Amino acid sequence: MTVMLWAIAVMASSNMLVVLLTLGVKALRVVGKRRVEARSRRLESALADSLVTGEPSPDLLRPEAFEGHEQVKAPPRSDLAAARPR
Repeated sequence: MTVMLWAIAVMASSNMLVVLLTLGVKALRVVGKRRVEARSRRLESALADSLVTGEPSPDLLRPEAFEGHEQVKAPPRSDLAAARPR
């Protein structure tokens, strides 16, 4: 009888562990998404202000402002010349 109670306790605790891990991962995903959205909003507004005024915004000059963003590389110059309409 005690072995059965121990088995039930182990199963219940492992079930609770899986539920807590699932909720923790979902919470971390939501927090990460909010951080990226806030950072993107800040950078987009800084870029818009920079385009309107013609002066570089200090937010755009800080390398740490782009952490977590995928960096897009410019195509080679030969590709740009070939893609230009004539």
